[in-house]
This record gives sequence, C-alpha cells and structure tokens, in this order.
Amino acid sequence: VQVGRSGEATPELRVDHPPIQTTGRYEGLVRVLLEDSEQCARKAQLGLKALIDTAVDGIVTMTQQGVIQSFNPAAERLFGYTEAEAIDHNLKLLMPEEFQAELDDFLKNVLTHGTGKASGIGQEVIGKRQDGSTFPVEFSFSEMMVNSERMFTLILRDITERKELQRTQKLYQTILQSSNDAIISKTLDGIITSWNPGAERIFGYRADEAIGQSMALVVPERRMDEEAEILAKIMYKQKVDHFETVRQHKDGSLIDVSITISPIINKRGNVIGVSKIARDITARKQTDDALQFSSQLVNAIVDTIGDGIITIDEHGIVHLFNKAAEQIFGRTAAQAIGQPLTLLMPLRYRDGHRAGLARMRAGGARRVNSSVEVHGLRADRSEFPLELALTELRTAGKTMFVGSLRDITERQRLWTALADERRRLSDVLEGSNLGAWEWNLQTGALSMDERSAMMIGFDLAELMPVTMETWMSRTHPEDKARVESMMKEHLTAQSDHYQCDVRLQHKDGHWVWLHCSSGLTSRTADGVPLLM
Repeated sequence: VQVGRSGEATPELRVDHPPIQTTGRYEGLVRVLLEDSEQCARKAQLGLKALIDTAVDGIVTMTQQGVIQSFNPAAERLFGYTEAEAIDHNLKLLMPEEFQAELDDFLKNVLTHGTGKASGIGQEVIGKRQDGSTFPVEFSFSEMMVNSERMFTLILRDITERKELQRTQKLYQTILQSSNDAIISKTLDGIITSWNPGAERIFGYRADEAIGQSMALVVPERRMDEEAEILAKIMYKQKVDHFETVRQHKDGSLIDVSITISPIINKRGNVIGVSKIARDITARKQTDDALQFSSQLVNAIVDTIGDGIITIDEHGIVHLFNKAAEQIFGRTAAQAIGQPLTLLMPLRYRDGHRAGLARMRAGGARRVNSSVEVHGLRADRSEFPLELALTELRTAGKTMFVGSLRDITERQRLWTALADERRRLSDVLEGSNLGAWEWNLQTGALSMDERSAMMIGFDLAELMPVTMETWMSRTHPEDKARVESMMKEHLTAQSDHYQCDVRLQHKDGHWVWLHCSSGLTSRTADGVPLLM
C-alpha cells in the first residue's frame, strides 16, 4: 500500500510470475487479494488520518524543495494558518526571515549527504505565526519515498512553556547561589534536602555536612519547641512570615535570624515538604538596640536639660514638650501637645507666625538655625522674654521644627543692672577726664570709649574697627619696646598691674603723654590670659 500526497492509500500488487489465464483461478485469486488489499488500505487510511488529526504535535509533510504537502490541525493551532492556507507554500512561511536561510542549508545537506531517517530529532528552531509573533519550536524529521519522490515529515512542538520553565529554573538557581539569605528545604520529618551557599555563610556548615541531617542541627535546645509549632502551621498550608528567632552557628555562637517558612505543595494539593528562608539580622538587632539606647538617651537629655525643647510640624502643631518647657510656660506636656504653638505666644506674634509657616510650606525662605529674642505667654497670661533657637529637621518625609527656649528674664534684669552700672561709670569717667578700654587677647579685638579716642583727637567711629595694632601704631617709637616689655611682665604674672606712661600721636600730629593703668580681668579654663 502506498500513501499519496492527498492522504489516500493506493493498493499495489506486484506479481513476479507471468499470469496464468487457462483456468481463470489465478485471476480470481488476484481479484480477491486486490479487494482485501483495498479494504486494508482504507482502514489504514482512516486510522492514520485519525492519528494525525488528533496528534498534540504539529505534523507537516513537505517535498524536497520545502513545499508543504500536508498540515494537521495541531499545526494549524501552532501557526494560525489553516491547512488550505499552508499547503503548496514553502515551509519558510512558518519561519522568521532571518532563519529562512537555515532551511535552505538543511535541505541541501539532506539531499547532498543523504541524512538518515533518524536525523533532526530534538532540534530547536524559531517559528513564526500568522500574526507575526515568534515562538520556540522543537522539531524532528524523517524521510520517506512517495511515488519515487523524496518527502519529509516534520513533527513540531511548541516549547514556550519548557523554555519559560528553564528560564525560571535558571533564575531560581541564580538566586539560590547568589542570595545572602539562607535558602533551605526540608522534609516534613525535618530532614534537610537542600542547602544553599547563603546557608553555608550564615550557619557555617557546608552543604554536604547539612544535607541529610535534621534541622535541629542549627536550632538551640531551648528553641526546639518552635520547630514543632511551625510544622503544625505548615501542615495546614499556612505560611510563616518574618518570624524573628535565634539559631546556632557551627561554632556554637547564637545568631539572630528572621525566618520565612512556606509549605511545598504537590499537584494534588498535598504538603510534601518545607521551604525556609533565613536572614541574619544580628547586625540589624545590634543597630536596633543602639537606636533604642540612643532614643532613651535623647529622651533622658531632653527631660533633664535646663532649656525648654519644643517640636512642631509644618502646620505649627506641638509634638514634643519637655519638662523644662512645662516649667517655663506653666503648662503640662499633655496640655501643650497637639495644640498650635500660638497658644504659647502673645497675640501680636500669632499672625506673623502663621504667615511664616505658610511661606515655608510654599517653599519660601526659612528663618532657621539662628537665635532670636521674643516674648512667650505663660498659662497665667503673663508675658516674659525668651531666647529662641530654631532648627529644621526632615525625617520620614516630614518637615519638623525643633525650638530650644530659654527664659531670659533674669538675664535681662542683669543686663539692665549692668547698663545702669556702666552709665554710672561713664559719669565718673566723664567727670575725671579718664578713658576706658578692654582688650580680648584671644581675638585681638579692642573696645574703647569715646573719651579714649578724644584724647588723641579722634571720634571713636574714625578708628573703627579698633585693635591693639591701632593703638600701637600711634605709639612713639621710643616707647614701644618699654610698653611691650611691661605688658609681657604683667601677662606672665611678673607684675600685679600694668602701669605705663606712654606717648601717643594726636590726630593733628603732635605727641600726647598718657598714663595707662590696667590688669587682667579673666583667663580661659586652661589659664591663658583672656581679657584685660
């Protein structure tokens, strides 16, 4: 029986002997054999067609020139062409242009070298659908003779899912090998079945040391009950997320870890194992402990510092109000937190405060990192002067302002008293024709009163800024060495006071004799002369 390009089976009987026609028996025999052969062929044809039509893989036959002769339903589903659209077209119809030359090379190789029937099993190419999309195809082919013509049968299979699975497996292996986390799988009996390099680094055991061992290998004795509790959840197909616990290194040291455990479920929905990811959080725990200590330390400082500390958000709402602030304003933290800061300021400041906050929210200029003197409002409605230092703080996407406040009522009282004292001293100097000056030996700044400047014919403004060099530049050359020597003796504690008669040049050029009397009034903490 031969099968033609239409799929029909053609019976053929070859007789090697000349026909015997005398009795007619041979003819009858041939006729019976031919009828039986035709019946078998029809059955074979129906069976073959059913097989080809129901095959999962695409089956395509083509001539030695690559012209498609048959195209089964699976091939139609693979490529989107109907059989009628594919037949009599070159197989290149099913290939991207850049791969079509490979078909010519393939056919040339087969025809030239007589490639055997088993050739081409399991090869991979790229197919092209009718809509232009491409996909990976695995094909095998065999050669056959039909009516003395060489034909080829191609079996085609879409391997997109297999390729995707291979990519997923490769990605999984990459993650498994490169992850800093321990990725472990185990049986329901707790026997380790996989152990990645991350697990080796965290727990200290090599894979060959861990695989086949119980998970108890890395569980401290006092934590054994955890494994049973986790397994009970896994059996109910529950996932355990970010469970923080302690595990044990090969060297016996304890490790803080965060564990995520998931059940491994087969296609029938049964739990067959456990997958575990463990992350070493020892450093994070140490950082958390340090942050907690730092937070507690800051809170202790804030509560014991003498200055009032208040924090507000960009809308002016109070978020922190320390004990010193309670004492300054006569309010408890509970009474202040959650309230607008305007509660603590006299009415005349409130509109300006609100406008400033609105300006800062809009991205305008900020008046922060500086100190100002303002007035506060106590709970009893009394006003008082205070010094305010404001700092801007950006945290967690929020803008906060930290204010450090100090009640300067006493300071202002002292400054007022000092000013009064200075006025009285000035009156005394005015009546006695004396001048006064103060020299900061660390900065070189020299401050003097108007009368001192007038003694050498100047207004004080003409000499500003005044330094000791200003004074020494007008000293008579013959007096400079003596002045410097007597100054040195005093600064090195060789004399109790500095007293010196010296000539200074007047503005109009003549020399004026002055008597200078002074002494150190303060030193730095390490004893270095500071003010004179």
